Amino acid sequence: NVILSHLTLRGGQYLVHAGNGADVDGLRIEMSELDGSSDVVTGQSQYGVYLYGATNEDAELVDNRVHGMSNDGVFLYNSPGVLVDGGMYFDNRYGVYLSGDNSLVQGVEAFGNRSGGLSVTGDGSEVLDNVVHDNDGYGINGGNDVRVADNTVYGHRGSGDFGIQVNGTEAIAENNVTFDNLYGIRVDGGATAFDNRSYQNVEGIRVGSYSGNVLGNVVYANDVGVSLNTYSNYAPLVENNVIYKNADTGLVNSGSAGRIYNNTIYQTSGDAISVLGSAQNVDIRNNSLSVVEGYAIRVADNSQVGFASDYTLFQIGDSGHLGLWAGSDFDERAFWVYTLGFDAHSIVTDPGFIDPDGPDDILGDAPAQIIDDGGAGFTTTGDWTVHVPGGHEGDALTSSAGATATWTFDGLAPGRYQVAATWIP
Repeated sequence: NVILSHLTLRGGQYLVHAGNGADVDGLRIEMSELDGSSDVVTGQSQYGVYLYGATNEDAELVDNRVHGMSNDGVFLYNSPGVLVDGGMYFDNRYGVYLSGDNSLVQGVEAFGNRSGGLSVTGDGSEVLDNVVHDNDGYGINGGNDVRVADNTVYGHRGSGDFGIQVNGTEAIAENNVTFDNLYGIRVDGGATAFDNRSYQNVEGIRVGSYSGNVLGNVVYANDVGVSLNTYSNYAPLVENNVIYKNADTGLVNSGSAGRIYNNTIYQTSGDAISVLGSAQNVDIRNNSLSVVEGYAIRVADNSQVGFASDYTLFQIGDSGHLGLWAGSDFDERAFWVYTLGFDAHSIVTDPGFIDPDGPDDILGDAPAQIIDDGGAGFTTTGDWTVHVPGGHEGDALTSSAGATATWTFDGLAPGRYQVAATWIP
């Protein structure tokens, strides 16, 4: 076994390399810096660590900084049993790219990579407890039989970007936190999103062309909470989720034969469930649907074939509607039942939520915080004088060069925030 420890590596095409058939087992690289952007040679290094083939087993990369590669920070192709533990991977094409079975990536930070943060596609592999943010393309990609769990992923908002993707029947995204992405979590190929928290994305959870399962997640404060976009012959399962305060729609079923069971959807604006895109055989059962001003169930004219809904608890606000069918509003359950035959066993009532906005009295996004010059979070150094009129509550401050003002905000949940200040000429 070879151990490389506390090194700085620069200036090679490959900083660490083992080709196919090299039979390098148990290589360990620890607490080292692999810098591909050095001017020691002309141009960048291509790879930080490059191992190719099944004979290069059980490598361990622990607490390294790998950055500046023209290709990948770590590229381990078909090399099984890899451990990547801790460290930072940034300014590469992919931060970490693994395709060997039974590998583990845990506790790393991957950011600022040009095509993706972490890509792991080997049976029995896991991606655990990482912080992945602000990459182009995606944060984490997990292939068939890969478990992606306990990660925090944010800042992937380009066209087609996603925070986490899992693809394949045995793949699962579990207990992750995703925010500020185009798609918070994307599942495809029969993969499952389970027990995640996804908020402040364009779409919280998206099911792709070849289906998947959305089970037991909390999805809120996105533009769309859950979006089903499979081919028409697939029937994605959406079950036991809490979906609330999404700006446009709680759940969109576009073209899919969605099975939508046992969910709580609470919308202060927009619709709870929207069925469109020539969907057929959509089945909605045992849900609690609350809307203030939209539709609890909106069905497009091209998506009526095989539609079914029953055992729903409806809560309809004064400006809301129970359903939309054939362009007509349905506000009374009796008309919905006797005209269309839907929701014969459903009820319209207050669901009796206990403190739906929680102990902080905030439903979804936090409201704006204002720290004025009299607030506890405001401090200054140097000389300041009151400039009247102007500023919040008419008491702006002015100062000559060299003085500083500091605003400190406490109690913020993880997320992206906009900061605004008032400047008076």
